[in-house]
Amino acid sequence: MLIDPMGDNGAMQVRLKLEDDSWHGAGSEGIWTKLIKPLADKAIVEVNKIPFFSRALSLGDKIVIAFKDNEVVFDSVVERGGHSTYRIFFQNPSGDETRVLLRFNEIGCYWESTSFGGGKLFALDIPPHVNIHDIYEMLESGEKEGLWLFEEGFVGHMLDGDPVPPVM
Repeated sequence: MLIDPMGDNGAMQVRLKLEDDSWHGAGSEGIWTKLIKPLADKAIVEVNKIPFFSRALSLGDKIVIAFKDNEVVFDSVVERGGHSTYRIFFQNPSGDETRVLLRFNEIGCYWESTSFGGGKLFALDIPPHVNIHDIYEMLESGEKEGLWLFEEGFVGHMLDGDPVPPVM
């Protein structure tokens, strides 16, 4: 019997296999989604939490999920949401990280945080209307100042001359 993965608020966690060579060492990540449209043995859902480790998805992406072996797993991308995801890691957290990251909130970005490897990890969402070049400059500046390390997750923004991001 399939276990009902839906929570009280309609949220569903989807298991996403991660790249084998990732710095964090995790083999998979649970991505929180909300149901858009049920299908026979699949469903279309929308990513509604910022992924912490995935390089394949960002907030707002619509994906097809499948139900296999009592688990909800990623199948394919239906539509990109136009969001981009970056990760910021504070190796030696001081407790001041939230205040530092409020600059990103002021320009329209959102983030979620978790403790990881003795440090503090932030998943940063850049909505489509926010200038990704400005955000990248801020991220580089913070890294040069020694405030954090950062990496690119998935870039869903349309960059000058770039083709439409691929659908998987």
